[in-house]
Amino acid sequence: MQNLIQRNLAFYRLALVGLICLGLYFYSDVFILIPLMLLPALPGALFSPWRETYKDNIQVRSAIGWYDGVVWIWRGFPVKDEGLNWALKPRQGLGDMGFGTDSTTIDTLAVYGAAAGLRDSYTALDGGDGKFETGNPGRALVAQAIVETPSVPVETRGGLRLAYDNAGLFEIAADASVDRLNYDGCKIFSMPAMEVIRHLAASMGERPIISGNEVVFASNLIFLFNFVALAGDGLSYTEGISSKRLIVWRSQPKYSGKDLSRFRPMGL
Repeated sequence: MQNLIQRNLAFYRLALVGLICLGLYFYSDVFILIPLMLLPALPGALFSPWRETYKDNIQVRSAIGWYDGVVWIWRGFPVKDEGLNWALKPRQGLGDMGFGTDSTTIDTLAVYGAAAGLRDSYTALDGGDGKFETGNPGRALVAQAIVETPSVPVETRGGLRLAYDNAGLFEIAADASVDRLNYDGCKIFSMPAMEVIRHLAASMGERPIISGNEVVFASNLIFLFNFVALAGDGLSYTEGISSKRLIVWRSQPKYSGKDLSRFRPMGL
């Protein structure tokens, strides 16, 4: 049925509008509910281009969700874009895998594969389970490192590594084998490294910082490894080995952590 609708989308839309109009004409007391049900989509349409800006506002997110539903019906119930399952969401998670989710729930999301390699001790990929000394990422730039290694479950699912605490999933790491990973249409592991960094910076409105081969978006808690490295002149950047790229992102700032004072703002 879905394929039939997609092949005859114009007729489907005419029929949809026609049925609503006929219903309003003959059964106005009932069908008037349809236009009223569409009203929440109006603020969603206005806010939709700024999804990331208003991602923490529950009312706005609900309006955007309603708008997406209306658009989905108007488009003839298209199959969900596979790329959406692999969309990096700063501070929120990956596709339908949200931070705060437990491993059992993630097991129901078959697209991410089965869990393997579960271990208890955890050392973060950023040089120790460094936690920001303060919840303010800006002040964290001068925080001193306090390396901790708490015992938390960590599991692998293909090229993903997931770390959990008592509240559920709190960190995701992805290596270059996760070739579908994307942010706002940008393929993280297939596009040139500087293009990826510029795209992230422009989309999130944050200037990254760099030290060695590590690039950090402190406010959005995103860490890139081996994408680029600071050249010997201290001004330019050299491209890393694409197969060794790694990206880590988290749900919340941490409370004590690695010293970011050695990082410097990137010139983009």
